[in-house]
Amino acid sequence: GRFFLDVVAARDRGMVFVNSNSRTTAQVWVLRADKEGTVRAVPVARRRSGLRYFCDHVEVDQVGGVGSRGFVLVTHNARAKSNFEVCAVEESRFFEGIGADVELEDLLADAAVPVATHSTERHIVDVHAFRNHLVLFDREDGNHSMRIAHLKLSELGAPGFILTSELEDVDLEPSLPSEFQLGIGPFLTLDAHPNLDPTAKNLRVAVSSPLNCPCELDVPLDSPRSVTVVSSLEFSPNIQQMLSSLTVQRLHSASSARVPITLVHQKGAKMDGSSPLLLHVYGAYGECIPTSLKPEHLLLLSRGWALAYAYVRGGGERGPNWHREGRCEHKMNSVHDLLDCLEFLHGNSTGSASEAVSCPEKTVLHAHSAGALTAAAAANTRPDLIRAMILKAGFVDLLGTMHADPETTPLVAHEYDEWGHPEENQEVMRQLCPMTNLPTDEDEMRHFPAVLATGGEHDRRVPFEMPLKYILKLRERSRKLLGSDERADAFLYLFEKGGSHFDNEGWAAARDVAFCLEQTK
Repeated sequence: GRFFLDVVAARDRGMVFVNSNSRTTAQVWVLRADKEGTVRAVPVARRRSGLRYFCDHVEVDQVGGVGSRGFVLVTHNARAKSNFEVCAVEESRFFEGIGADVELEDLLADAAVPVATHSTERHIVDVHAFRNHLVLFDREDGNHSMRIAHLKLSELGAPGFILTSELEDVDLEPSLPSEFQLGIGPFLTLDAHPNLDPTAKNLRVAVSSPLNCPCELDVPLDSPRSVTVVSSLEFSPNIQQMLSSLTVQRLHSASSARVPITLVHQKGAKMDGSSPLLLHVYGAYGECIPTSLKPEHLLLLSRGWALAYAYVRGGGERGPNWHREGRCEHKMNSVHDLLDCLEFLHGNSTGSASEAVSCPEKTVLHAHSAGALTAAAAANTRPDLIRAMILKAGFVDLLGTMHADPETTPLVAHEYDEWGHPEENQEVMRQLCPMTNLPTDEDEMRHFPAVLATGGEHDRRVPFEMPLKYILKLRERSRKLLGSDERADAFLYLFEKGGSHFDNEGWAAARDVAFCLEQTK
């Protein structure tokens, strides 16, 4: 089947929902017991292409402390087909209005109270429900932010009531420990703890950035300006001194897409193209690149490297539309965006006054899983822009995977929403597939980036033999075009025994750093 199925209990255990969703559509059932105790799954609304929605439950106390009412929260894209909005429907009206043939818009038009309306710039990525409060985690242009909706219930006399919602932006930076006071507010990454207690008075979050390890904070739901630091990692004086010598910037490519780029480098670094550069890219499934501080990044930054993250289309940094513009028949946009970012960081953008951060001879791409497809496709298109690539668990055989039998190969049918159906999107897949677009002449082969590819023994998403076949084909093509083994050793494969899709042990990080230093020396 094409849909993922999960059963989710609301945080307050007030309801249980069954979600059947893909990346382009969703349908929700709510479990309900009748008078005889038989539990039935009742559909909330009709499924249709492009409509995505999720449900939760929240209890709201009446002002004055007498009684409460339950509300069903609906996070949906019914009106805009892009960024989500949130509304609340009183329980009894919700059950009166739902059904297999109901249009979600009709249900919401009759009974919903807006909590957070649609925005073209700010998109909601997660909603946590607590008694009398909702916490909304947002992103805008790749930046993380958080809002709290304060819910109030005023009775007008049975059965009348008024539910009101007041949204408050939460500014965490003033409450952060001193090591965070580096003017990096827009670059903070927010991760919520499970926060399982629906009546909790505080929300616990972890805050990190490209220059800081995670710091845990307690945010009072009633007064979110009074934030408490729960724990933070104290660096040694030497590391803290090094961190204070770094700066982080938000840039945009010179193309019409204005692709966001986060850049970290030493203060006062010469923008003359002399700095080695490690550029991370992903751009798939509407997911965002993690930008938290890592020890291996410190090693490179201390040696004068620049670190960058390219938020190409296909990722989730700018919301569902950004994802939509980089999937299926539009997937080549991800590759074009990456090439634009490389040109920009090399100072070669047409009509741009951008300074050069690095140069092709000192640029290393880092990509994981589906991000490796974008990186490797960019290397096939413009090998002269890249010195080397680290492809971890790389998804590099698009054609071979998508032509597999969906009845016998796990997850293939689910991938149609991201890459398209092979019968309908064959030409784009052919252009994209790294495995089938390797260099065809001697000059391209000589300039093709060095590659370090890895595969995990127990990887159930990208079989370890896929990146192995890619490296073997590169070596074979190199021997054929160059007539010798002179470049065969530039294409490396490492089998990670016992490894899975997301493994990244300390030795692996050290290996990646060694590869970067060796290729750019």
